[in-house]
Amino acid sequence: MAKGLMESEDVVSKKKKARRFKHILFKDWCKACGICVAFCPQAVIGQDSDGTPVFKRPQDCTGCRFCEFLCPDFAITVEEERPVDEREEP
Repeated sequence: MAKGLMESEDVVSKKKKARRFKHILFKDWCKACGICVAFCPQAVIGQDSDGTPVFKRPQDCTGCRFCEFLCPDFAITVEEERPVDEREEP
């Protein structure tokens, strides 16, 4: 390889891995108001026939947590899923 030209391992490590999120809905707390559906910027959340939120496209979630912050009943929790190799050991 020519002087001054060096392939860096950092190039590979800088590629962002897709972040994934786990969505928890406490159905007993939810009054099906639709706020989470209306404010989701990626249209991840839809509604079933009785208006209860359904995470239809969880793979498209960016983790903005608008649904969690805007829910008046605190019925939604969003958590980032981490690969096994990145989890803290007890």
